[in-house]
Amino acid sequence: MWNRNNNINTTTTTTNSNTFINSNSTHNRKQRKKRRKACIPIFLIALSYCLLEISDNNNNFLSPLLSSFHSKQQRWNDRSLSVNWGNGDCEWTPPIPLLEGVNTTTLLVAFPGSGKRLGWRIFEALTGYVASDDWDLSQEGHKSLTRKSSYPHPEGAWPLNNSANIDHVIFMIRNPRYAIPSYHKMKVELNFSDNWEKSFTRRNYTYTMQPPLEDWVQWRDEHFNTEMDRWSWLIDFWMQGGRRRNDGFGNEFTDPNCAVETVDCFPKAIVQFERIKSENQTERYQELNFIGDVLDSAMHTKTTVIEKEARGCLLDEVLKRKELYNPNRIIHNSINNNNNNEEGEEEEEEEEEEGEDVMEEERKFTYQQLNIMKSTIENLYQKYSLPPLSESPLSQRLLGILREYYADVSNAKD
Repeated sequence: MWNRNNNINTTTTTTNSNTFINSNSTHNRKQRKKRRKACIPIFLIALSYCLLEISDNNNNFLSPLLSSFHSKQQRWNDRSLSVNWGNGDCEWTPPIPLLEGVNTTTLLVAFPGSGKRLGWRIFEALTGYVASDDWDLSQEGHKSLTRKSSYPHPEGAWPLNNSANIDHVIFMIRNPRYAIPSYHKMKVELNFSDNWEKSFTRRNYTYTMQPPLEDWVQWRDEHFNTEMDRWSWLIDFWMQGGRRRNDGFGNEFTDPNCAVETVDCFPKAIVQFERIKSENQTERYQELNFIGDVLDSAMHTKTTVIEKEARGCLLDEVLKRKELYNPNRIIHNSINNNNNNEEGEEEEEEEEEEGEDVMEEERKFTYQQLNIMKSTIENLYQKYSLPPLSESPLSQRLLGILREYYADVSNAKD
């Protein structure tokens, strides 16, 4: 298994005197740099004190300057991560690992191919700490404030150990007309992996490939009914707090993972993928607020989440940073059947990413499949329009999204 600690440069020592002198000289330069860096905080403190004294003796004419200086200094002291510079301005910086584990977490759930990676990066930008995933392919373990999963879809896993709790769930939803093709693309990139080791070794292929059209058509026709049913079921599972369809005797029951006091499987918010990526700033910022409000209310994130005025700026930074998906993002112009073709022409990817409606005109569905899709969405709409499900605080939100998806699928061409 790959080990992060193996990536350490080592050198061979020699007895050559010139080598020793050069090494010693380099060491001295490094030490001088460290001493200079150590002096910077002392200098800034002394400067701040001197300016304060001057302002006290000169009718506080430097008060605005000092106020700005102390404000920014305090922000860096409190949160040396992504920075709120005020007035909607921000500075995105990479998230850092959480040094100690937590016993509660905020969970992002979605059907595969519905934009969890984007939600993951938004979580990290807002809290400043790395997020983790249900299969721990990120190797962050359980030391995270936020986590993502496709559970109970077979591609997902229950994302907690026995000592951790879920106190906040955010459900991300995406139009199945785009989510299912995106899911297929992920399957191809992972070479249809069925175990952790294989998925881990294929991580660098994610968000890099566009499967041939004929591969999509074959997989679609073999799996459409199953995946459309799973898309609907995943909504029912989380909207109803972990509802399972069949206990083996035809009875519905609550998933054992959700049937404990320390886990709340009812979502606190629904986030629509299409809107959080909208070109309309007001629309995407409104969608972002659903995430921000949940993080504000969670005990384990409310002290780390950045101020509201900077969140829209950070969302825009995340959306434009393609490397947050994969630093090796490329399009392979041709992919052989076993997905091992790593040669040939490559070009910088301009629009391919999880969650984008990529190759929309090619990744179509048949007329019969579109009708099944419409029928599935309509059945969900009818179900959540009636008591007792209509009484859920999030039902009206879900109904509005389903209306949009129904209209889109109705206008689609096979």
